[in-house]
Amino acid sequence: MRLAIHARTEKAGLSGLFPGLFLSRVICLDFAGFCKGLYGSVSGVSNRESFVMNIFRKAGSGFFASNQGYSPDYAAKLCNGSKPLSKQHRKSFPNPIDRAGLAKYLTEHIKTASARTVMNQFTIPTDAEINISALARALADQLQIIIHEPDSDANIIASNYQQYIAEPETETSSSYKPLYEGDAFWDETASADRQHVVDFYENFTHTWKLHNTGKVAWLGRKLICKNEDAITPCVAQRSIDIPDTAPNGRVAVSVEFDARGCEDSFVSEWIIVDQDGKECFPNRSSALNITIVVENKTFIRAGGNQIG
Repeated sequence: MRLAIHARTEKAGLSGLFPGLFLSRVICLDFAGFCKGLYGSVSGVSNRESFVMNIFRKAGSGFFASNQGYSPDYAAKLCNGSKPLSKQHRKSFPNPIDRAGLAKYLTEHIKTASARTVMNQFTIPTDAEINISALARALADQLQIIIHEPDSDANIIASNYQQYIAEPETETSSSYKPLYEGDAFWDETASADRQHVVDFYENFTHTWKLHNTGKVAWLGRKLICKNEDAITPCVAQRSIDIPDTAPNGRVAVSVEFDARGCEDSFVSEWIIVDQDGKECFPNRSSALNITIVVENKTFIRAGGNQIG
């Protein structure tokens, strides 16, 4: 049985911590759910039949070209869920599917005005920036799971979207594998809150708002600072315990810094490790990084290097 992304009701105390994250729809991430989240937001298709055939073709399947006995109505039934994907359908796709081809098609055909709607359908936070290319790549990664891992409940769209936003030029990201199959996360901290502009020796706090978007319970995990000794701002704790968090759970984790007295821009690098100290999300550390800009604000207020 596939994972259903259930509608959530906003609860007291959560709206301030995780603004704009509560959606009103239910999407089941099987093939029909994938289609329902996209159909109507893609240009150049006149009906569900042509939409499904395009998805098949762009992802590398020749099923509808080589099986003339299947009517267009059959494709529509795959879209609305009245017919499930069969083994024959799955075998018609290469493994891996043509993610680059599908992502290119979606990038070119997801309507700009509908991008936020698609993001909402697949539970990407409503305050995340819009990037159709990153969205298309994340959707292609999810279709790979739908086609070739039919027993998997993994929902990777939101976490991979964030990865592609953080590292847009990384071409190998779609082959990224977490330490534990089905494990995924989204840092729901707003982009603006991942940068701190502070004064000399100012103490400040950074908070990560972590969402367990995978199917693996987090037990005994920690946030670890990778480059504590390489930057001037001083972190109060190099290792921070992450409260045990069930799938679809959210947790806030905070750390304090002392900016110290060196004027520059710094990046504090963080990773998540398991109870044995193994990195849970290799190559995804940038999603947790913090930018710290230290300024001598007293000097700036006094006019800096102006010569009277």
